[in-house]
Amino acid sequence: MSAPGTLFIVATPIGNLADLSARARSTLAEVDLIAAEDTRHSGQMLAQFGIQTPLCALHEHNEAARVAELVGRLQGGARIALVSDAGTPLVSDPGYRLVAAAAAAGIAVVPVPGACAAIAALSVAGLATDRFAFELVLRAAGEANMARGEIVLVVAGAPATDGDDDAMVRQRDRLLGALLPVMPLSAAVDLVSEVTGLRRNRVYERALGLRRETGNTEDA
Repeated sequence: MSAPGTLFIVATPIGNLADLSARARSTLAEVDLIAAEDTRHSGQMLAQFGIQTPLCALHEHNEAARVAELVGRLQGGARIALVSDAGTPLVSDPGYRLVAAAAAAGIAVVPVPGACAAIAALSVAGLATDRFAFELVLRAAGEANMARGEIVLVVAGAPATDGDDDAMVRQRDRLLGALLPVMPLSAAVDLVSEVTGLRRNRVYERALGLRRETGNTEDA
């Protein structure tokens, strides 16, 4: 019986292909198979580097069904790389079921670090980074603006002083001012309420007030 293979979790560039590390490039070229969130998107990236490793699709709609097949190949000695459309797999992307099943089967799971949108945004935000929390916020796919791409929003915590309420209100207004021009009102209100902990109806009232002040009464 052959020795088990290895599952590599490979981070890929967020936008600049030059960010693909030499280690990631060699890993993707040497494995037997690449499981990709979108084979067309990843195929274009691989073509840029002359990598011809076979691809298979692994996304949120087929992951549960495909895990057994991939774990079987790993148990047979295959080396498989997992990539998402951009950044580090599993961080707001598919792959959890595969990694959990591989680990449970005693298969080595090896990270090949690289770009991560959350960490990249945090690193340039000018905020203290000794502690931070990451939250994934999902919105309804009817919201047309959400189909345009993803954003990372970095929000500073309110200072622990007697002025907490005032600081949170100022933060609410800053967030609404940034989000209302690019998001539907309801989505912006939901997000700001969730981030600040302020009551949604109060955030909604303020959002309407800001829109009246700016003369913009239409959704983005």
